Amino acid sequence: MRACLIITPKIRYNESVLQSDKVDIAIPIGVLSIAAMLEKHGHEVKIIDCLVSNNARVTRIDDKKIMYGMPFEEMQKHLNEFNPDVIGVANLFSAQKESLIETIKRTREVCPVSLIITGGPHITVRPEEFLNEVPEVDICVLGEGEWGFSDLMLYNANKKSLEDIKGIAYRRGNGVVKQRNEFIGNLDEIPFPAYHLIDMVSYFNLSKKGIFSRGRDNPQRTVSMITSRGCPYNCNFCSIHLHMGKPFRYNSPKYILDHIKLLIDRYKVEEVLFEDDNLTLNKKRFDEILDGIINQNIKIKWSTPNGVRADTLTRELVRKCKKAGCSSLTIAPESGKQETLDKIIDKDLDLKDVIKAAKICKEEKLPLYAFFVIGFPGETKADMLQTVRFAKMLRDRYGVIINGAFQATPLIGTRLYNEAKEKGYLVMEPTPENLAKATQVGGMGLIKTPEFTPEDVYKINQELIVGNYIKTIKAPMQIIKKIYYFIFFRSFKSKVIILKRIVTLAKTNIANALF
Repeated sequence: MRACLIITPKIRYNESVLQSDKVDIAIPIGVLSIAAMLEKHGHEVKIIDCLVSNNARVTRIDDKKIMYGMPFEEMQKHLNEFNPDVIGVANLFSAQKESLIETIKRTREVCPVSLIITGGPHITVRPEEFLNEVPEVDICVLGEGEWGFSDLMLYNANKKSLEDIKGIAYRRGNGVVKQRNEFIGNLDEIPFPAYHLIDMVSYFNLSKKGIFSRGRDNPQRTVSMITSRGCPYNCNFCSIHLHMGKPFRYNSPKYILDHIKLLIDRYKVEEVLFEDDNLTLNKKRFDEILDGIINQNIKIKWSTPNGVRADTLTRELVRKCKKAGCSSLTIAPESGKQETLDKIIDKDLDLKDVIKAAKICKEEKLPLYAFFVIGFPGETKADMLQTVRFAKMLRDRYGVIINGAFQATPLIGTRLYNEAKEKGYLVMEPTPENLAKATQVGGMGLIKTPEFTPEDVYKINQELIVGNYIKTIKAPMQIIKKIYYFIFFRSFKSKVIILKRIVTLAKTNIANALF
């Protein structure tokens, strides 16, 4: 059977903070993983990535937003030529729900009898709402997509009933049926992503067009890789549990090493970005990965932009990471106040371990990034300022790279959302537009409590952001690098946005940023 997988165009809202006047674009590893599983079962697969096309362009939808991607007419032409039996439309973020719906509607216009499937985190949390809102979609896959999509191919061929397929939602009568998902226990059962179905070079060359994703500071042949799924921890703002579950599952070291070697040998990849939520959780496994890279003399740079736990970073491990090609690590302290971590976020992390990790990375000369989040119900402005001071201490004393803090965002289905909703703390519902703005560093939040407003949180965050600008100005090579990318990799619109932001920052209390 024929299956077509579509990556939708992306919407950019005027006030969302992105790295270009277009959008961030990355190799679609999730879709490639599903495609590989379908090919493993003998199906013919085509991928249409609406973000990577010679005809991709900006289309203004209204005065608030634009859409970037190939024209829908071109997408429809590809669909007509391939004539798929089953179509999967991918959506990673709630902020892109509007684009997902429009893509599905345009798909149905030219494929009236094809089975249309969609999935992703947003769909997993709210399948009933989506099925009721979008009659053009037939079935939703909940959580991981590899097994569910493969089983739906059998359903479409009349070889399996819907009732026997786990991890899906579909209409029955006037209601919606949801069938419990079972997580994939052995991730090695999933073949390597089907990179051969896309033009890898076109993704590697995106930086030449001023379009970036991860690895912006060193545009090169970079590929993201996820080697594990699930998180046993319980942070109140995190949505990972909702679609990937709590059980920690992972690829074997051999699988990962073979995957890296394939990327190097076949696609000349220079850097791997490990996007795991818990790359270092299983220390024995991580040690074996590092030992394999070193002992097999695999020449690869790598980093952890999604973060690793600070309390797993020993001096021995950091040294081994560096020897194995690590270019930087990222940690996520979230807060600079222990009580906030313990009683509000439920992070299960000791800030002493954060300081210890920062000290080790400085002494071993391995760059370290850190994420922070402020604006949780239960926090005060004084608590947030304590986080700012802690972040500045890490930056000034240990050279930790901090680009500002995120505002606590109530993603639907999380404990944070439920608390904010129950207590009446939401100043705006987490619509796609509001989420696009709120989830950016320096964005405007959606939560207001008796202790603070979104504007308060924004101003506190500016103290950290302004301080980082000042630090950059004091580092000549950093400012030269930023000017270089500003001149040669930014469009005119992007330059205007950045200059306006610099003027806004200059109006803040810079003196406070220096304390």
